[in-house]
Amino acid sequence: MLASLSDGLDGFIARRFNWVTTLGAMLDPIGDKLLMTTSYLLLGWLGDLPVWLVALVILRDVIIVIGAVFYRFLVGEIVFEAMFVSKLNTVLQIVLVVVTLAMLSGFNLVNVIHPVLIYITAITTVISGISYITVWSRKAMHSKHQSSSHEQSR
Repeated sequence: MLASLSDGLDGFIARRFNWVTTLGAMLDPIGDKLLMTTSYLLLGWLGDLPVWLVALVILRDVIIVIGAVFYRFLVGEIVFEAMFVSKLNTVLQIVLVVVTLAMLSGFNLVNVIHPVLIYITAITTVISGISYITVWSRKAMHSKHQSSSHEQSR
């Protein structure tokens, strides 16, 4: 929870004071993904999160990374814009980890929301993954169409 809060504060400060660097913009999401992937893998391995959800969360990230690599090499530079559904998904993934840890610590009030949160997180993970695929496929098609139109006009 502290890692997530400090990451959010770091992002806020960077945007607020325009302390944004190319390296930071690249390393921050990598750090976020490592934190979430590690948390989900461990909680899944211990049996505290369903394996299907762990696989879904990791598969979405793998698809996004592979898509970004292909886009970079086939189309060009990537300017990543986080979509609302992706931000919501990230918040839900973090909240699910925190709620799971609270439940494991004996905080029984969260036991009721835990199963619901698992399914809501799964739904936003799927929607977010599909959104990234759709948006970046359209950008690639548009870029390809523009470059072929540009070559024809020469």
